[in-house]
Amino acid sequence: MATNEQMRFESLPNEMFTEIFKHLSISDLVRAFRGLNCRFDNLISKHFEINTNVDLRSAPKQEVDVYCLQFLPPITHRIKSLYLSNHFYTPNQIDQFFQHGFILRQFTRLKLLSLSFIHSSRIMDKILFDFPFLSNLTCLIFKQCIVRYNDQQAQSFVNIIWSLPNLKYCYFDISIGELKVSIVLPTVISSSIHHLSYFRTSNDLNQISPLLKSVPCLEYFSINLCGSTSSYFNATYVSSISKFKVSFINSNASTIVSILKMMPNLMDLTLDALMFHIDWDLWKEIIDNYLPKLKYFQWRTEIDFPSGECMLEKHVDDMLDSFRSDFWLIEHK
Repeated sequence: MATNEQMRFESLPNEMFTEIFKHLSISDLVRAFRGLNCRFDNLISKHFEINTNVDLRSAPKQEVDVYCLQFLPPITHRIKSLYLSNHFYTPNQIDQFFQHGFILRQFTRLKLLSLSFIHSSRIMDKILFDFPFLSNLTCLIFKQCIVRYNDQQAQSFVNIIWSLPNLKYCYFDISIGELKVSIVLPTVISSSIHHLSYFRTSNDLNQISPLLKSVPCLEYFSINLCGSTSSYFNATYVSSISKFKVSFINSNASTIVSILKMMPNLMDLTLDALMFHIDWDLWKEIIDNYLPKLKYFQWRTEIDFPSGECMLEKHVDDMLDSFRSDFWLIEHK
């Protein structure tokens, strides 16, 4: 016999449950409401029919199986975003997804694809094979992936991605090949990519210029760089970039100048300088000479302060005074 609490709960209107379902993950929704009665099963089915966002990253195996068997097959052509992860808490989820008979080319309206913790070239090959069929894809995210490709396979990997006709946003947190490089230079040009982020640190700064040549319409660029430019560094001007987020590790001021000179129309700069320091006056020179359109500037650095309270206080005061000039307070406030 139903309790009073159950009766009150089930007396709530469908519209209220429809609103509640919007705030629940697929896993929570299946675990909490599926199988209670026909009414809730129908409400769940209707919710999934109109929900074009599929996020399975936190879903355990049992809930993934239920969703893939019962709810996903009739709506693959409607899905616009898909999140899959082989995280420690959801091991082999991507394999599990494919074992249910799904292939990416079924998701003809897919706009966003997020893949996390792929450590298998076999799985990556299966994914890449269907990329040419994802003509509507605009956002591609790889998180904490490691794939052991040879040079030819790595080249094919990045060329397939660069060939996606409508790809605008690309986030790479991936190591490729035996040397686990973070950047593989494409041999094709992408005119669609506007937003490009590399999470892992690159040690070869000479790759930056040819990389940027391959994305001539790039507006946002984010990368972590280690080391310094060599005498062979060949800079190229990228007039399209307006926002740049970069971390320099074990680098120097001349390297920063070499990189920033490539972006004359930069308006928004976020820069971390780790394990080295840049003189305050040099920033004035960089901005005046190379970044005339800069509007937003965020800079974080590491500074070794002298020991002793008096010396420390004086050093801090001197540092702050350097930013109290008209250049910072009036021209670039």
